[in-house]
Amino acid sequence: MLWPTRLPKTVRKRSRLHGWGVFAGESINKNTRIIDYAGELISKKVSDIREDTYLN
Repeated sequence: MLWPTRLPKTVRKRSRLHGWGVFAGESINKNTRIIDYAGELISKKVSDIREDTYLN
C-alpha cells in the first residue's frame, strides 16, 4: 500500500516578470517532489495531433 506523501507548501502569487506563478512557501530540500502530476498520459504522436488541432 502506498502512503500519502506530504508535499511542500506552495503559494500562488504574482510575479513581477511573468504574471502568476507558483512559489515555495517553505524551505524545500534537494530532491524533494513538489508536485504530483495527475493528468492524462499520452504519446508524442497524440500530443502533436492535439497541438495542431488547438492551433487551428
